[in-house]
Amino acid sequence: MLVGGLEPTANELLELPVDAIHVNPRQPRRRFDAEAGSGLAESVRRQGVIQPLLVRPRAAGGYELVAGERRWRAAREAGRATVPAVVREADDRDTLLLGLIENVAREQLTPVEEARAAPADPAQVAQQAAAGIDANGPGQDRSVALPPARIAPLVSQLTGYVWPIGNGRITQSFGFSPFGTLMVAGRLFHDGLDIATFCGDRIRAAHDGVVLAAGRRSDPELGWLGSLDAYHRRLDKKQLWGGLAIIVVTDDGNGYRSVYAHLSRTIARPGQTIRAGQLIGYEGATGFASGCHLHFGLFSPLESATMELDPKIVRKTHLPSFEIARIDPLLVLPARVAPPQAPSPDQTGPFSPSRGRAARSAGA
Repeated sequence: MLVGGLEPTANELLELPVDAIHVNPRQPRRRFDAEAGSGLAESVRRQGVIQPLLVRPRAAGGYELVAGERRWRAAREAGRATVPAVVREADDRDTLLLGLIENVAREQLTPVEEARAAPADPAQVAQQAAAGIDANGPGQDRSVALPPARIAPLVSQLTGYVWPIGNGRITQSFGFSPFGTLMVAGRLFHDGLDIATFCGDRIRAAHDGVVLAAGRRSDPELGWLGSLDAYHRRLDKKQLWGGLAIIVVTDDGNGYRSVYAHLSRTIARPGQTIRAGQLIGYEGATGFASGCHLHFGLFSPLESATMELDPKIVRKTHLPSFEIARIDPLLVLPARVAPPQAPSPDQTGPFSPSRGRAARSAGA
């Protein structure tokens, strides 16, 4: 993460001075709940700002908020000198649209605020929002994800999931764990569900969908928030590709992606249409696995919440610092009579952002 004051490039994550950020004069919301704001300020005082703000450069100097005014106000109230922010070139129309969507997603706007926020051609904006706007713009690298113009579907609406291993034992739960690679509130966090039976057991698709990636080069489909170029250069230079986990990533057709990691081999192919319960590969220990198991993760590319990768891993691997948040797979998998679950060390409960329990990507 760079220090504010440097000339930013497009879509760059910086640590910016709070005083260098200015409120968007076109912000739809005029009223902010004082009690809720004080609670958020206390959270920021203890944990810092976890999800970066979205800002754009100002012609007069400094930056203008595009999304994240509640977090900026809370950071200022908490006495924070700097906040994490993604700097993006955005015109007035994009700024208005992204700000409106964030407000509607987080707290109900009043009818007056919604009317005040309405752009010159609300029908066109509504049509684009319904179709889904690529927040990066045409031609941009999709591995550089920004707060999207659509909202992740509610976890409670997800149906049709089956267990990827029929009789597996849960060896690592979703939640706080010293074996996690994600940081939540300064503590290590495990971002998926580890399930084990025996080496070579069959791994089946948990949901109908389309295969996006299969093999050791799945990173562009895993929701990293930043360029993967430095990471890939390191893998090329040190010839480390063969040591990575074999991963299958599928688009589940419902706004979410399933991630199956540490396979010994896969029979799925990118572009293949699959059905729930269909064989896609075999249980293994590729990557940094301590033994044969499946790491199963779920996330939505439409999710605006993000999680931070352990800084030690970032320094060593040159992976991006942030990735799209994950949800707990147990929220969508059917109830079953299963073998006893091995508790996660230091398990105190999952992280829960606005639309469900979430954390960083799979592949750990």
